[in-house]
Amino acid sequence: MSEGNVKFSGDGQISGARGEHNQGNNWTSRLFFDSEGVVGTPIYPTGRAWAKETCLAWKSWRQALAPGDPVLEIHIPAGSPMDFDACGDSLLQALDFFPRYFPDRPFLGFCCTSWLLNTQYQNWLPPDSNIVRFQREFYLFPIYSNERSGFNRIFGTSSQNFSKLPRDTRLRRAVLDCLESGGHLRSGGALLLAKDLDWGNQIYQKGLSNSEWSQSKE
Repeated sequence: MSEGNVKFSGDGQISGARGEHNQGNNWTSRLFFDSEGVVGTPIYPTGRAWAKETCLAWKSWRQALAPGDPVLEIHIPAGSPMDFDACGDSLLQALDFFPRYFPDRPFLGFCCTSWLLNTQYQNWLPPDSNIVRFQREFYLFPIYSNERSGFNRIFGTSSQNFSKLPRDTRLRRAVLDCLESGGHLRSGGALLLAKDLDWGNQIYQKGLSNSEWSQSKE
């Protein structure tokens, strides 16, 4: 569920990050509690909010993570190949390392915010790319970000002279095509509960039906 009073654009991303303050298809999330359960704006595992409110009944659902609960922050270092298997192995090692050496500091999951979690990449890159495979192991969620998120990391410059920038990779070509057509970049967030770590099995996203994929993908 989204927090209440968050402004979203029509594509389920947080409004304002991409110059959409005045678009008529913007909407604001709600979150409230009643005798039946929690009512509010659902966030799909593929990283977007859905304008249709839903109710999670008390008798069927329990809260898995609350504000302030301890999680490990994932850092993705610059220059690394982001090997898919190595990423999974790192998380598995964390499940052993932290309880062993920091038993007084338990954690419930892993969280990350990064330009590498831009869900547009799932439309631009092949499904076997490391970035796409990494994203699909998590429960993705939208975050506020600027419209050039990741640009400097992708091109090594802040230059806006797009015609002079290299198109030597699929990602660079896709980013330049997006920006030259008036589009925008963004960052994203990701969550993986420790109890759900089953690297390679897309535990949150694999179970979506075709109709849910079409609603949640851009």
